[in-house]
Amino acid sequence: MRIVFCLGKGEATLISSAQNSPQAHLQLLEKYLKVAPAILDIDPVLTRPTLWHGDLHSSNLFVEDGHITATIDWQGSWAGPLFLQSQPSPIVDYPGSILLQRPDNFNDLGPEQQAEIKQKIFKSTLYQLYLLETKERNPLLAKAFHLDHGKTRRLPVEFAGNTWDDDIVSFREALINVER
Repeated sequence: MRIVFCLGKGEATLISSAQNSPQAHLQLLEKYLKVAPAILDIDPVLTRPTLWHGDLHSSNLFVEDGHITATIDWQGSWAGPLFLQSQPSPIVDYPGSILLQRPDNFNDLGPEQQAEIKQKIFKSTLYQLYLLETKERNPLLAKAFHLDHGKTRRLPVEFAGNTWDDDIVSFREALINVER
């Protein structure tokens, strides 16, 4: 695989030479078909189709008296296996390290570091509360959140259907992770 730089609009991006090779796409899809049964070898309840709204954020929710009364912007919704949808809503998703309390040296830190720590604590707490509430209100989704190698299972399926849109390298990496 050869990677080249592409200049466009003042930015340099990496493009794999395999991106434009139909044979490279087919080879990866054949590898995917071989590992797909292992990816799906999980509790059948996590592979059943589930309706999902993939664009939940505050602008798409109407709230009255502390209760959600309406959800809009359903054009991106779809039904698919629950384990593919096992990632928290963008409203609360926090990919950083979880921090739930101030470090012992908090008062010795500068204002910027303190603000950063407070923000991490806020996001971590919100994320943890979301996981706890999900466990109580939707145990199946909580089970999907805690699926062994959930992201490793999910990403190859996500990338398999869209390798032509500059995702062949991501798809290849996802398959390598499955193999590992």
